[in-house]
Amino acid sequence: MEVFSLNTDIPKGKSSTRYGLLSVLRTRAVKNVGLFKIGLTALVFGLASISWQFWKSNLYDDGLNAEKIVNVLKSRKSKDFILAANYYTNGQKIEATEIVSQHYKMNPNDVQLAVVYAQMLTSDGYFHVSRCVLNSVFSKANYQQKGETAFLMAITYLKEENYQDCKLWLTKIDKQSLCYKQAQQLLIKIKPFVSS
Repeated sequence: MEVFSLNTDIPKGKSSTRYGLLSVLRTRAVKNVGLFKIGLTALVFGLASISWQFWKSNLYDDGLNAEKIVNVLKSRKSKDFILAANYYTNGQKIEATEIVSQHYKMNPNDVQLAVVYAQMLTSDGYFHVSRCVLNSVFSKANYQQKGETAFLMAITYLKEENYQDCKLWLTKIDKQSLCYKQAQQLLIKIKPFVSS
C-alpha cells in the first residue's frame, strides 16, 4: 500500500517514514531552541525599548518647539534677532545661538533674552549651560518669568532623567504662573520616578 505525499523527500510506501520525519524535525528543533529563545528575547526587549522611548517622548511637552523660539526672536525686532530667527528656521542653530549668545553677554540681566537663549541651549542638549543662564536671571525675574524660568530649569533636569531636581523646580512655580497647570501635570507624570 502506497502513501501519497506532497513532499518528494519522503519515499512513498513506507508508513514509518512519516514518524522518521518527525524525529528529524524534533532533533532540529531541539538544536535551535537556544537560538529561538535568544531571538525571542531580543524581540521582546526590542519592542519594550521602542515602547518605552515612545512613551517617554510623550511624557511631557517641553515647550521647546522651534516656532516658539523663532517667534520670540522676531518679536525683538532687532536686525540681529531677525537674522538669528532666519538662521534657526533654516536649521542653522549654531549660527543663531551664537548671535543670541553675543546679545546675552551684553545684556545678562535681560530675562526674556536669557530665557530664549536657554531654550535654544536646551533644545540642542546643552543642559548645564542652560541652567547657568537661567540661574543668573531667576532672582531678577517677575513672577511670570520666574514660572517660565523654573519650568525650563525643570525640563533641563527631566531631559537628563534627574527627576528629583525636576520635581524641585516644578514645585517652585507659583499658582499664578502660566506654566503652573503644565507643571502640575508633569509632576503627576514623573511621580513614579521620584523617591518620596
